[in-house]
Amino acid sequence: FSISGRELTLFFGTSDGTWTQIGIFKVLPENLENRMGFTSFTAYDRMYANTLQEYQSQLSYPAQMSDVLGEICSKCGLTAPAIAYNPTINDDVLSGYTLRDALGYIAGCQGKNAYIDCDGKLIFKWFTTCDYTADDHIANVPYADERNIVIQKVICSTGDDNIQYGNGSDGIVFNNPLMTHEQLEIIYNTVKDFTYRRLDADIPLGNYLVESGDII
Repeated sequence: FSISGRELTLFFGTSDGTWTQIGIFKVLPENLENRMGFTSFTAYDRMYANTLQEYQSQLSYPAQMSDVLGEICSKCGLTAPAIAYNPTINDDVLSGYTLRDALGYIAGCQGKNAYIDCDGKLIFKWFTTCDYTADDHIANVPYADERNIVIQKVICSTGDDNIQYGNGSDGIVFNNPLMTHEQLEIIYNTVKDFTYRRLDADIPLGNYLVESGDII
């Protein structure tokens, strides 16, 4: 049988006989290799495997952001999450971007990032504290920044304009053709003073329920 293009659900088993779902991953044909009777492959989550193609909208504009999100998700086999900020988009500015980029722009307008969770679902979230602490017995920490970084400004390029709120040396700089002055001000007031420390950590025996966007 062939596993090319198939989706595989990965579980991690523990010594007490329980199984934890880690994620749903797709085997891309170009990442299959058969040698000496063995098959090796690399599988990717739905955010990588299903969103690389170019987005060409079939909607009539003006259109609601939720309608654009729904069309993008239907093209890459994902269920669209609910969004709080749902403005009217006057022009088709996302066609020509990849589906992944388009999802990122819509998530960015919500003040969030786009992730695929362990159930294969698309979620929009800002960084979230989880109940997992990586202590020095199970984490190899080759590098940790000596200072805290505090978000003091946000700068967004829409392609036609550069919008900035706040001042200071540390901030978030990004591109988003959907962003408006009003929405960026709301996002700035949400993320300002967010404090973090850069860290490169190898956690060989980590918690497999920790997902992208969790703060450890």
